[in-house]
Amino acid sequence: MRFSGPNLYYDYKNKLGRFDFFDNYYDMNNSWGSINMTILWIDTVVWFVYPKVKQCTLRSKNLPLISPDWLKMTHYVGRTLFREMYSDVWQFPNVDDLDGMRYYHKVGSSSETKIPLRSTNQINDPGATDYFDFTIGPSHVNLYQIPKFCKEY
Repeated sequence: MRFSGPNLYYDYKNKLGRFDFFDNYYDMNNSWGSINMTILWIDTVVWFVYPKVKQCTLRSKNLPLISPDWLKMTHYVGRTLFREMYSDVWQFPNVDDLDGMRYYHKVGSSSETKIPLRSTNQINDPGATDYFDFTIGPSHVNLYQIPKFCKEY
């Protein structure tokens, strides 16, 4: 059985990013409910786009796309037990008063120093233990267009 997760598109050179969730990806019995959405980055502007209901939310005007050398803009917090897995933790600078945005990298034990096995993100995000498969190559510029139903900021 092959895992099929969300789609992630990343074009750092042009400061573009897109993260697509599909119907029932998070069919969890909690306040998040079932999510069908896209997170769209254009330079430092982040949109939450809900294509089924044709709505958008401007999330931030000041959150840069994560750079290939993203560790330079964070500080290392330490190692912790996170959702029953040991993780190294980095703290991002306070951008738009985000809810303590941290980045978690899973490691096998409390003392392991090898390359992490998988990455996670915000502690309050139910997607914090997502798995990702990556395909290297160009993505079409149309993937990063703000839908017409989104209001201009």
